[in-house]
Amino acid sequence: MASCLVVLTALLGLTCAIKIDRTPLLMPGVAPQKADTYMCYTMKLNSNMEQNLVGFLPNTSHVVHHMLLYGCPEPGSQERVWNCGGDMSGTSGDDNAQETSPVCQSDEKILYAWAHNAPSLELPEDVGFQVGGETNIQYLVLQVHYNDQVKDYHNKDGKKDHSGITLLHTMEELPRQAGVIVMLANGRIPAQRQEVVDIACPIVENTEIHPFAYRVHTHKLGKAVSGYVIQDGKWNLLGKRDPQTPQMFYPVADDKLVLSAGDIIAARCTMDNPHEHAVKMGSTMMDEMCNFYLMYWTEKPYAPVSQDSCVSLGPPYVYWDTFGLKDIPADSSKP
Repeated sequence: MASCLVVLTALLGLTCAIKIDRTPLLMPGVAPQKADTYMCYTMKLNSNMEQNLVGFLPNTSHVVHHMLLYGCPEPGSQERVWNCGGDMSGTSGDDNAQETSPVCQSDEKILYAWAHNAPSLELPEDVGFQVGGETNIQYLVLQVHYNDQVKDYHNKDGKKDHSGITLLHTMEELPRQAGVIVMLANGRIPAQRQEVVDIACPIVENTEIHPFAYRVHTHKLGKAVSGYVIQDGKWNLLGKRDPQTPQMFYPVADDKLVLSAGDIIAARCTMDNPHEHAVKMGSTMMDEMCNFYLMYWTEKPYAPVSQDSCVSLGPPYVYWDTFGLKDIPADSSKP
């Protein structure tokens, strides 16, 4: 991390005067050669010193479809830049970036996501993603998914991409640790039909989970995404959004909600497929995605929960009623 120390409290509107560093994590000048290339670039953290990530400032170009920031014990490759998703067949135009490998060797944690011109994100007061030191996150990995405009980087002028994120981080001790639960689905959307894609999982850990932000993600067929927590049979809204609007993290509908073991988290994506062919869930822009990200905090000494994902088989195999869920909100398919 950068050693230059600055105070950004007034600039960012943070309510507590903590000292914050800014460190850019940007692609080091790459030229993706084909659409739907996923490329990763890593940063080693200080293993002798824990820090807290408290904000994320995106810096993107027109060739970026979306970005994800991961925390890893070890990166998926020892290369400087590597292919790390999609069809795994793209090349970056960099002699050091021919390897295809996963994002992390194991235990990958999503810390931040960006798409659709989303603005910056600042975490609430006293909340941070704890990284480095003795934590399990020793590396940060930036994953960038490139769209079909990469042809602009094939010119002889040598144009390169430097998209990425400026990290806001502090050495200050913070009492609350941030985490992310990602809900996602597989399956397919039938031709010329509106379809719902449903996801649900029980919370299995005893730690109290305090959600504070959510983010939705689909591709072009998505019309609405909604998320709920079901407590004692009651559906409590976490958030709902039109996924064609900026895909930033928005405040949850009720910041007083506390999730605990036995609660059920549920998400629904409403898809409208006008094509004469079915569209499957997948990683390319021709595929679809149904994602609901829930960002939360836990009080120290409790760490973020290990239950960081919830996956559904999706249509035509699984729906909310398949899970035995009842009293489904009538407006769950509306943004």
